[in-house]
Amino acid sequence: MNTLLYLKTSAAPRFRISLLAIIAMTFIGMPAFQEAFGQFPQQRRLEIREQRQAEAERRRVQQNEAELAKRDAVPQPRAAVMNVNVQMALTTQEAKTFAEANAKAAKRVRDGETLWMHLKFQGKLGDYVLTFRDEESGTLRYVLYAETGPQDDPTALAKYAIEFSKDDLANPEIRISLTPISPGQRIATPVFLATAATRQPGVWNNELRLTNNPVIPRAPNDNLAKLAFALDLGEGNTRFSGLWNGFRNFGLSGPAADTALPVARSFYSLPIKTAIQQHLNGKGIEPVRFFFAQEHWLEQLPSSINKNRERSVIAIFTYKKGEECFFGAATATQAYSLMSSKFDDAKIESRDGMPLDCKELQ
Repeated sequence: MNTLLYLKTSAAPRFRISLLAIIAMTFIGMPAFQEAFGQFPQQRRLEIREQRQAEAERRRVQQNEAELAKRDAVPQPRAAVMNVNVQMALTTQEAKTFAEANAKAAKRVRDGETLWMHLKFQGKLGDYVLTFRDEESGTLRYVLYAETGPQDDPTALAKYAIEFSKDDLANPEIRISLTPISPGQRIATPVFLATAATRQPGVWNNELRLTNNPVIPRAPNDNLAKLAFALDLGEGNTRFSGLWNGFRNFGLSGPAADTALPVARSFYSLPIKTAIQQHLNGKGIEPVRFFFAQEHWLEQLPSSINKNRERSVIAIFTYKKGEECFFGAATATQAYSLMSSKFDDAKIESRDGMPLDCKELQ
């Protein structure tokens, strides 16, 4: 009796296990079951593959963004101690090297004298220029700022940008004309002429400053270089005033018969060209030849002489009237708007009617 009971109770679990196994095998053999449960490994493999592809795409995008950022990044100026990393000398005589210029440095400048600023860099020019991307063309521009002011006084009497080409950046020394005859002269600035042409007769103790920081005012030693000089206008400034007027008129301020066709330079701006041509059409002039006579914008920053920031460029045009040929010059000037943080539309002024040999018309 007890033995029989044991056999019955011990067989029950085995029967239940066998029954479940039979049921499972039955369902596994069914297509629906295979489809439902057999997809899990395949689906997981698909998800892993998609995740890897997404991660590879993310890394590719990040790499592209890093390469674009590196390509578009502009170099920052090297830190400099004033008059140590950049040294300055002024001369009224020709000098081929900085050492020669330093040996014949001018401490006093008289009315009408030709003046140069010589610079020597600890490294090269490109280490210290302010580099930024032009809003219109997208090209890089390389700029330093020169200003004049009373000695030991932060006031800026005049301030201009000096723009360089990429080829200039490797130079360890450079010479800049401070008495240029026109804005078309390369590596030059009218900052000295603008000062000398506006001073009253007398002897003025001034200083010339060079910086890559356009902010005014700056700390007394927040310059790349600074040099004191005496501006001797004891007999007036007639010659400097004449040079300044000639510069602003691109050397075309004399009688029309005495002027000559300037040289074409590399500057180009389609909006400025269009604005000048519309201006000329309004005067009944249809240019035969048109070109810009500057390498860069001439940019003036706020100072005691001019409170506004503005830039200008001059274009030359030739035209024919009847059987006679002429040329003229048009100046496009843009004022900087603090409200919009950009330069406004150009204002155009022109001078025409200067005789030209018709062989030079084209």
